[in-house]
Amino acid sequence: AVVLAAAIFFALQAGAQHSPPAASNAGHRHAGHRQAGHGKTAASSPRPADSASAAAGTWSFSDTDANDGLLSVSCPTSTFCAASDSNGNVSLFNGTSWTKPVLADGTGAYLNSVSCATGSGSRFCAAVDNQGYVVSYNGQSWGQPVQIDPNGEGLLRVSCATTSFCVAVDADGSAFTYNGRGWHEQSGIDGSGGQLWAVTCPSTSYCAAFDLDGYTLHTQGAGWTAPVQVDTSGSLQGGTIACASAAFCMISDSLGYMTAFTGGSWGAPVMIDQNRLTSVSCPSSTFCMAVDIAGNELTYNGKGWSQPTALTPQGQLWSVSCHSASFCTVVGQDGIYIYR
Repeated sequence: AVVLAAAIFFALQAGAQHSPPAASNAGHRHAGHRQAGHGKTAASSPRPADSASAAAGTWSFSDTDANDGLLSVSCPTSTFCAASDSNGNVSLFNGTSWTKPVLADGTGAYLNSVSCATGSGSRFCAAVDNQGYVVSYNGQSWGQPVQIDPNGEGLLRVSCATTSFCVAVDADGSAFTYNGRGWHEQSGIDGSGGQLWAVTCPSTSYCAAFDLDGYTLHTQGAGWTAPVQVDTSGSLQGGTIACASAAFCMISDSLGYMTAFTGGSWGAPVMIDQNRLTSVSCPSSTFCMAVDIAGNELTYNGKGWSQPTALTPQGQLWSVSCHSASFCTVVGQDGIYIYR
């Protein structure tokens, strides 16, 4: 049975792929109702995008796995990436081309999130699904699915800082940590009662997560902090979080707002896009890339965000991963885009 968190995720991800106009219009309808009193910076305020220019690199496109609902991508280097889809398949990138999709998760679930890391000549990836299973790649092949969250509401996101350190979260407020040998659960890390939605680990000593009620929390190796509410609008559903370090993070949300963590605190959410943002990636504090449901990408240069720029072919975009300011990969309903 498809559990609650899986249903929410699928409705936002794979299900919305069949109705681009409706999904795009929804962002426009609701954005106009956000007021400063809801914890949002009003859309009429000066756009931070005015000080940034669009990405100046070259985009290429591949229709790899375009028919199976690509959901997530991870690129720890410019010569190694993995992309997962809604049918349990994963494709790998070697710096030149993508492999054909390989079935990594035969449970019938869809792979919500994939994250990869490299080190000392080794490669490791973990991909999590909506039924609580995780599949791992050891540099040569994918192992069998292992159910690490049998009583939860489905694993939503995973982030791997190294080949022996990953963290995954579920909607029950639990975190699952991989130590190179196995996965260990920390239940109830989100005492706010919200549903954990996303996590990012820029290093083994720092991870940050947020829930659908707008609370953030982090860990620096000695347990998770108490949740702090940074967004009261309720629009974080469908968003993602990216941290370049313990001092710099960005959260994208479902109404086109971005919330930044700088100087030791979270700023007010600021609208950067009229469409629903679906993913953000920040390899440094001076470069981030975000994508939206209308087929646009936006870049951050340390001062502000660029205007949305359409990728060709223009379809719904679901995930972005940037190794650096000169290499990013985006997956969407039509296939895979590479920026370099």
